[in-house]
Amino acid sequence: MNIEPLMLSSKEVYVLTGIFDYETMIGIENPFENWLDEEIGKELDIMYDHWREKELLIIKEDEIFCDQQLVEYFSICLTTGFVIEVQINKNNTTEKNVFYFTDKKVIHNTITDVNGEKQCRFRECGIPEVAWQFIYQALQSKNTFSRSNYTFKLPCSVYEKDLLNQPKNNLSELLGYYLDDDDAKELANIICDREELNTVKAHYYIKDSWYTDSIQFVYSQN
Repeated sequence: MNIEPLMLSSKEVYVLTGIFDYETMIGIENPFENWLDEEIGKELDIMYDHWREKELLIIKEDEIFCDQQLVEYFSICLTTGFVIEVQINKNNTTEKNVFYFTDKKVIHNTITDVNGEKQCRFRECGIPEVAWQFIYQALQSKNTFSRSNYTFKLPCSVYEKDLLNQPKNNLSELLGYYLDDDDAKELANIICDREELNTVKAHYYIKDSWYTDSIQFVYSQN
C-alpha cells in the first residue's frame, strides 16, 4: 500500500486507516515507548472493545505516532459533500486547513500556514463512513468527561444510516433509539445545522484515560 506523505509545519506524516496493532504501539518517542508487553496487550484489548476494524484513523510520523491533535483533526474532517475549513491553534500559531470532498472520498485538501502559504496537498485520505464512525465513537457519553459539550455515544449500526441527508425530524427519531430525547435533538440539530457548529471537544484515548482537545471548524455546503 503506497502512502503519500503529508507535509504539515515541516513535519512528514503518514495517514493510515486501520486499527491499532502491536507494531503501532511501539517505537521511539511514542506514548507507548516504555510500556511492557503486558501493558500493550491490555491496552489493545480495551481499544478493540471500543473500535472495530477500520473505524480508527491512525496518523504516524516517521513510523511513530504524531501529535494526537492531528489524529482528531483528520478524523473530524473526513465527512462528505462539504467544504470544511479547520483552524487549529498550536503554540500561539493558527493553522488554517481547507478540505474538499466528493460523495465517496476526500479528493483534495490544501494545508496553509497563518499567512495563507500552501504547505501541502493530500489526496484520497479515507471514506466518510469510516470518519463518522470514528467521530461518534470518540465522542463518548456526557458523564464520561468533565467538559461535556457535544459528547455522544452511538453504536456502530447507526452509521449504516445516511446521517447527513436525513430530515431533522427523521434524524431525531432515528437517534432517539440510541440517545435520550434531549441528546437526540441536540445531535440532530448539530448535524442538520452544521454551519452553526463552531467548536467541538475532541476526545482521544491513551492508557486507560481520555484526553480532550478543542477544535474549531466551520462547515459550508458545496
